[in-house]
This record gives sequence, structure tokens and C-alpha cells, in this order.
Amino acid sequence: MIEILLLVFILIASVVLIRVNFLSAVVLALVLSTFLHKEIFSIYLWDLLPIRVLMGAFLLNSLYEFYKFNGLSLKFLKFLKDPLILLLVLYLLTKYISTINSLDIKTSLFINIFYTTIVSFIITLYLKLTSNELFEVYKKYIFVAFFVSLIPFIQIYLYFNHNYLFGAILNVAGLNVDFPTFRFTYEYFTEALKLVVMTRLGSIFWDVNHFGGFLAGLFIPTLAFILTSQKTEQKKYLLYFIAISVALFLTNSRSAWVLGFISLVVFGILVIYRKIGRKGVIYSIFGLSLLTSLLFSMYQDRDSLFREKVRSYLHYRMDSFDSHFLLLQGAANVFNKYPYIGGGTGSFFEHFKNSPTSNEFLKRDPAGLSSRVPAHSIWGEVLAESGFVGLFVFVGLLVLIFLIYIYSLYHTSDWRDYFLYSSFLATTIGFLIAGIFYSYNSEFFFILFLLPVLYVVKKEKIVYEEIFAFFKAKNIYLKFFIFLISLSLMLYGLGDNKLITYDEAIYAKVAKNILVNGDYLTLTWRNSSDLWFEKPPLYFIITAFFYSLLGISEFSTRIAVVIFSLIGLVYTYKLTKLIFSSSYAAIIAVFGLFLNTSYLYYSRIGMLDIILTALITGSIYYFLKFEDSKKRINLVASGIFIGLAVLTKSIIGFLAFGIMLLYWIYTAFYLNKKDYKIWDLLLILLTSLLVSLPWHLHMYIVHGQNFIDTYIGYHLLDRFTSDKEAKSAPWDFYFIVLRNTMRVWFIALIPATLVLGYKIYKRQLDSKPVLLILASLLILVFFSVSSSKLKWYIMPVYPFLYAICGYFIFTVFNYLVRIKMKLIYLAFLLYLFVFLNLSYLYYVRNMVYTYDFNFRSANLLQINNSLVGLERTYIDRVDTPIALFYNTRESVSFVSSKDLRGIIQDRLGDPESISIIVSPSRFERLKTEFPELKIVAENPDLVLATLNYILK
Repeated sequence: MIEILLLVFILIASVVLIRVNFLSAVVLALVLSTFLHKEIFSIYLWDLLPIRVLMGAFLLNSLYEFYKFNGLSLKFLKFLKDPLILLLVLYLLTKYISTINSLDIKTSLFINIFYTTIVSFIITLYLKLTSNELFEVYKKYIFVAFFVSLIPFIQIYLYFNHNYLFGAILNVAGLNVDFPTFRFTYEYFTEALKLVVMTRLGSIFWDVNHFGGFLAGLFIPTLAFILTSQKTEQKKYLLYFIAISVALFLTNSRSAWVLGFISLVVFGILVIYRKIGRKGVIYSIFGLSLLTSLLFSMYQDRDSLFREKVRSYLHYRMDSFDSHFLLLQGAANVFNKYPYIGGGTGSFFEHFKNSPTSNEFLKRDPAGLSSRVPAHSIWGEVLAESGFVGLFVFVGLLVLIFLIYIYSLYHTSDWRDYFLYSSFLATTIGFLIAGIFYSYNSEFFFILFLLPVLYVVKKEKIVYEEIFAFFKAKNIYLKFFIFLISLSLMLYGLGDNKLITYDEAIYAKVAKNILVNGDYLTLTWRNSSDLWFEKPPLYFIITAFFYSLLGISEFSTRIAVVIFSLIGLVYTYKLTKLIFSSSYAAIIAVFGLFLNTSYLYYSRIGMLDIILTALITGSIYYFLKFEDSKKRINLVASGIFIGLAVLTKSIIGFLAFGIMLLYWIYTAFYLNKKDYKIWDLLLILLTSLLVSLPWHLHMYIVHGQNFIDTYIGYHLLDRFTSDKEAKSAPWDFYFIVLRNTMRVWFIALIPATLVLGYKIYKRQLDSKPVLLILASLLILVFFSVSSSKLKWYIMPVYPFLYAICGYFIFTVFNYLVRIKMKLIYLAFLLYLFVFLNLSYLYYVRNMVYTYDFNFRSANLLQINNSLVGLERTYIDRVDTPIALFYNTRESVSFVSSKDLRGIIQDRLGDPESISIIVSPSRFERLKTEFPELKIVAENPDLVLATLNYILK
């Protein structure tokens, strides 16, 4: 009863304070946002803290003022014209909407009330306070951080001297709390530091990681205040910074350290950019890359002191690290089940318990059996609890915040403001990256995250139309976004799956043989003497180089294709921009291309078609560039690209020259244009032959008619004209492939082609767009008349088709601009377009990120490789390319099931030790007859067993 009366008193007093002195109430909120230790500060209910009572008072006051202003009218809607307010309101609505799927309505209701108070508080600050008031409030928050950062020193003293605990303090390693007697020696300082480091201090917070996040969120802004303040204040902020830094170190919070480190790096890069320009950024990134590579190489050395220190510190934290990944995986499970509006705010754990990941998580962290476990991730919570709708609004809010910061950085002339805004942007990025592994669902996080944005908007008098106009003119950020997304999609889990059975595994083995043999010109497959004339050597030489640099692995097999895929995107951009004189059309084309499920899938596989596509696209770009520049160096570059394409996939590389020839015929004889002479085409052809012919001549000189018969006779002529490998398909096969791989973009392709054809017919465009149609038709016709048809053969057509689509979609956006649609609405449409495309890719992700079909076979082969003293291996029921690549033993035989019985029978009286890899059913039959067989490893597909071998 006393606690209830106390609650009522605090609530009434808070409302009175807000009404009498609003600014003082805001400062009080900052102070109370750090009073989070539930055992010390909870009132009546476990989660009911003083800050939440005060936030409730702010909400009541806001409701009163809302009614006072609005009455029963809709006047308040005018505030929703502000994108920041609108997105905050929508963010709150997604929380309430998601409650429909909640399995814990009570918890969802309480958490939604929490979000309501936060959103109301932030919007109230936005509407009531000036920029100067917001600035003063933020500075006071740094002082609050300084105050609470002193408390850990008191905690250390009481803990180690009196064994007294208060607030958040954890001895994570379970070490003895007896502090060593002071001695001025190296050993004393080492032991003392180890004891302090292993003790996690959280001040008056409930969660040590929250305390660390709070300090890290003010770490770089405090540094910015040191750099920008007057000399009289610099000493004060330097003191604050030292205290915050030391306290941050004492939290021993990895997520907070990630936040602080990322913030520091981003802030440093932004400052260097201000001082030096783009060169400074490049130098900084290069230096960081070198440092990262050095540390990585030091860690790879198993005997290094650095590795020993890192592992000695992290070993006890690995379970925690793995648990966070399992929670992320669980969030994805919940999201997959409730993709649209999520599983309900605060209901993550109830859904997670029913997910495929929960069993493994609960084995690692049994605490989940007795308490509710949150997603521990900003991103995981948004995905799992509010689905696509919540993600759409949350990312939209983040995009707006980034636009505000970047726009302000460009337009402020005061270097002090630049430093401060840079610290805000850096901290925001830090929170979002650290937030992958931790969530900061408390008032301090939202204040730290949003208060600086409110200040910048007020200080710079932001006009959103001007922001969107600025970014419409400067599309470098959109390019960077496209590059970042495409690179992430290509590299994600690149080396996780084992090689696919045929082409990729064969190509990898050929590249592996290059490294083993040292012969970069004559390709072999099964062994060093088994000549392989199927393909030219370019990919295999490059992959062999990566094998020598990075080691033989799945990642090394595929990284060359990723690089060429990015090159293909670059030349798709260049080509589209050159043809249509629009960087936006080019960006849209690239965006569509890397979202194509076929292009993205084969960008992550060690095959040749993506490389061929990049080289053909590049050759066409330089060919067209000559039309404008008249510089023949472009023709030479075009020829070099064709030559490299021929060295990638033989005569198919000359498709680019066929496209050029058709375009020359069209412009010279139909349009009567003389941009290209026949000598220009001959220069391209001659250059391509100079690049590609030497290898072919060398192979003929060394291997004679055998090379001609196999390379040209069988792999080119016979496979093109006959169905010797059973790869035939109907004439319309590739149109079906385009429909299935382009998907929603295929719908746009139809009107896009019609619009482009109409504009060409009406001479509203010059001749260049015709090349896109000619290229598309030639590639489709060429592969359609071939007897061998596989869906990846037409990969080179995609850049041309997406260039057509990019122009069409850009035309639609351009029309909206001409009819005076507001830029803010156009920006929303663009964001919606990007978000829906990425969401659709997630929906069909299994077409790109497929099941690992060969991991069981490869794992058994790798176990077999590790058996010491084994004399011979017999393999059955494993695809030959997989067995050849993953096996490292010389004495290996591929046998049929019927031969294996006789082999084992012969070895019974022979001391020679052997191993066999067979199917489980075949092994059961062999085991019945030969009980001497000992199982080494097994899985549902295969069994590895030995005979006459003693397992070590």
C-alpha cells in the first residue's frame, strides 16, 4: 500500500514539475534514465522504475496538451506532414499491430506502453524545445554519464576490500576476490589488471551491457566536445572523457566495445574527410585494412602470443557468443513464421521456444528454462516481433536519420558543428552494428539515439524537400548503398556450402591441379596426366592464384566469380548510363540485375558464365564509348575484353563481336551513320585474337590433333549441333527461364521493350538503345538454336535486359517529376520500390542460398584424409568430382558395389590397411559378411569404415 501511495505521489509531483518547469523535468528524466537497477529502484512492480513513472507523467501531460490543442478536430494531422514525426508514430503503430500475433498479451501491453511513453516523450521534445535547449540538455547528459561512470570505482573498492556488492557487478570468470597485496612489480600489475578486467562493473544499471552501451553512446560525442569547446570547457570534457573511457573498459562489454570502436573509426574517417578529402578516406580505409589483415594473420598463427592472449580472454565468453547467434537464428525462425506483422512485441521468447533453434540454445543457456529470454538484438527484435511492416518503418526511420546527418555535414560551414554531427552519425552507426548482437530497450537508448537528430533538425532548420533535392542530385550514396547490398548478398556464407557436384567441383579440381603441377596452360582433371580440353584457362589460372594466396577452400574457389560479378555490375551501370545519359536508369538496372535470382546464385558459384557476362558487357561498353570519344584505345579495350571472354568460355566470347557487327550493319546501312568503319571492327577482332590466340596455338603445338578434336570437335561443334549430353529443351526454353529468374522484373520488361521500341521507331532516342535489343535477340537466338540448353547459358543477356528495364522505370519516375509530384513522395516511392524488391528476394531466398547437398560426402572424405598410416581408400556412392576435389590421398580407387566385396575378401589376410566409403545399406550387408570392418564416421548418406586399421 505504501508503495502504491508513493507511486501516486511521484506521478503527481512529476506532472506538477513538467507543468511548472518543463526543461527541469527533462533533465530529471536524463538522470533517472540511469537509475535502472531493479533491486534498488523498483517500485511496487519489478520493472516499474522511477524513470517509467516520470515518462508516464510526460505522457499524461502530452495527452492533456494534445486535447487542449486539438479538441475533437483533426488539427493534429498537420504534424504528420513532418516525416520524422510520421515515422515515429508509424513505428509505434507497428508495435501495436504486431500484438495480434502475441502469445503473451500482458507483456506485449506493458512493452507497448513503454514504447508509447518513449515516442510521446521524443515528439514532445521535438515540438517544445529549441535547438539551444536541446543542446544544453545533451550536454547535461554527458555530465550524468560522468557521474555514473565514477560509481564503478566505488564498486571496485567495496568489492575487493570489503567483499560488498551493490549495483551491477559480475565476476565473470569466477575468480577469487582477494586482491593481491600492493607491490611495485610487473607481476602485481599483471595480476591486478587481470582481476579487474575479469570483473564486470555496471554502476547503477541493471544490465552491465546496458551501462556499457550508455557510455559508448556518449564516448565519441564527448570527444567531439573536447575538440570543439572553448579552452575553459575543454578540461572539463577531457575529465568526463577519461572517466567514461575507463568505466567503459571496466564494463568488459564486447557489444559496447564494438559500439565504441565502430563509432571511433567512423568519426575518424569523417574528420579526415573534412581535413583532407576523399584521398584521406581512401588512405584511412587502406590503413585499417592493413591493420585488420595483420591482426588476422597474427591470430592465424597458432603459436603467436597475440592468439594466446585473445583466446585466453575470450574462451569463457564463446558460449555467450554462440548463444547470441542462436538467438539471431531464432529471430529468423519467428520471422519466417510471421513475416508480415511479426510475432508480437515482447512475445519473442514464447515463439522462440517453439522454433527449431530453441533446443540447442537451451542446452547452451539453461537459464532460458526458468526465465524469458529476449532476442538480444535490435534487428532480431524488429524482424521477429514486427515483421516486414515493422522493418519497413524502422529502416525508413534510419534512412531519414542518415539523410539528415549527411545533408547537415555537407551544408554546415562551421567545423565545430561538423565535428559534433560527425560524432552523432558515428555513434548511430555504432549502435546499429553493435545492435546486431544486443538490444538496448531502455529509455537511455532512445534518448541517445534520437535526441541528437532532434537537435540537428532544429539547429540546421531542416527542410525535407531540400534534403531530397540534394540527394537526388548526389546519387553517390545510392550507388554506395547498391554496392554494399550487392557485395553483402554475394559474400554472405560464400564458403559455407561445399562445392556443387559437377561443373563447380570439376573446375575447382582443375584449378587445384594447376597449383599442384605448376602448369598454368595445360589443364588436367582427374590427375596430373589426365588432359582436360573442355574450357580455356582464364578462370582456372585466377582461381589457382587465390588458392595459393588464401588456401584451397570453397571460398577461394568462388571469390574470383564474386569479383567478376561486381565488375559486371559496374559495366552494366556504365553501359546503361552511356546509352541513356541517366545515372538513375543505370542504378535501377544494376539494382535489378543483382536481385535476379539466377545472376546472384551463379555469382556465388565457381563457374564461368558470370565471368563471361562481365567481359561481354565490358567489351560492349568500350565499343559504344568509341562512338562518342572517337578514341581508338576504347576499341583496343573492347578487343581485350573479347579476348579474355574467349579465354573464359571459348568461341562464346565472340558473341560480343557478333553484337557489334549487327549494330554496325544497322547504323551504317539503315541509319546511314559512319561512326564506325570496317577497320574499327577489324581492330577489335585483331586485338581479341592477339589476346586469345596464343593459348590456342600453344595447345595445338603441344597436343596436336587431340586438342582440336576434343576442344573444337566435341565441346564446340558436337555439343552445339547435337544432344550428345542429353541437354536438349524446347525452343522457348530460355523465355521460360527469363520469366522464372527475372520474376517481377519480367513483367516490367514487356512494357519496357515496347516503350523503348516505340521511342526508337519515332527517333526520340539515338541509335545506341538499339544495341540493347540487338544484343538481347542475338544471345537468345544463338542459345535457343543450340541443341544443348542449360539455364545459365544465357547469363550474358541479363545486363542488356535490365538496362531496358532500368530506362523504363526511370522514365516512369521522370514522368512523376514532370507532373510536379513532391520530392518527399518520390523519395517514399523509391524507398518502397527498393524495400519491396529486397523483401521479395528474401521471400525467394532459397533459390539463391540453397541447401548444402554435398556436405556429408565432403566431411567423410576430409575425415578420411586425416587418418594417419592408411594405405588405400575405396570409394563408392560419392560423385566423382566431389571425391576428386576433397580427397587428398594418392592411393584412392573408385569402385562399384559389386567389386567391393571381392576387394575386402582379398584384404582379409593382408596387413594392408584400407578404408571404404559406401552407402549405409551397402555397409550393413558388408558388415554382416565382414565383421572386421570398423566404423570411423557415418551420416544418413554414407559410412566411412576401415579394415586392418587401428584408430589412434
